[in-house]
Amino acid sequence: MPESPRWLVMQGRLGDARRVLNKTSDSLEEAQLQLADIKEAAGILEQCNDDILEVPKCPKGDNVWRELIFSPTPAVSHILLTGVGIHFLQQTSGIDAVVLYSSTIFGKAGIKSDHDKLLATVAVGFVKTIFILVATFMLDKFGRRPLLLTSIAI
Repeated sequence: MPESPRWLVMQGRLGDARRVLNKTSDSLEEAQLQLADIKEAAGILEQCNDDILEVPKCPKGDNVWRELIFSPTPAVSHILLTGVGIHFLQQTSGIDAVVLYSSTIFGKAGIKSDHDKLLATVAVGFVKTIFILVATFMLDKFGRRPLLLTSIAI
């Protein structure tokens, strides 16, 4: 996964941000527009096209959280809603509760031995880890959205 173009710009790495945007955008024009928006938000002049430059750090106490919560731009609102929605779906899927209460669930399913409950709980954690690794390696091949929709359906 490429680094965030916004983070790269904030680090003064305009050339790297331009390459990431060119690679991830539908067209070069879209990439240029996005880079111009990011540079404007970072306080960098639009005419500046250096690959590496010194970016002034924001003073502490900047109202980033207030701006994020109370007056976000439409793009930020969409990102915030998507992030919260994904985490909500993850919690409502119940896998965390299953992992947390797995020994109780296995006990009610008829497994009496503590050793067997522990093995079953470890197996659940192992399977969860394996599928996380599979999803991580498939992310670049299929994309985030198809993997998310497939996992929700399953």
